[in-house]
Amino acid sequence: KSLSLQDLRKSIGFLPTNPPMLNGTVRYNLDPENEYDDKDLWDALTTVLINSFISDLSEGLNSDDVYSFDRETRRLFYLAIMILKKFNIIVVEEPNLSL
Repeated sequence: KSLSLQDLRKSIGFLPTNPPMLNGTVRYNLDPENEYDDKDLWDALTTVLINSFISDLSEGLNSDDVYSFDRETRRLFYLAIMILKKFNIIVVEEPNLSL
């Protein structure tokens, strides 16, 4: 069985060392194309253990306080996105400390 390049690209997620955040709310950053319902978003956040952090924000999923997230929280946030998108392969960028 062959796999098209497009299908291959859809199955691979990339977790950068220092993930950027988009302008907008937590919800928008998780799901900019509005494909998922709240339950899916909360399930993904729960899986990566940042659901309490997000629910403690003043407006939860509707909070636009995404720039205050530290790097590790942003990385977990990106991992939640990858869980939502059901990537089969996740490439994790790690800095080389010897450089």
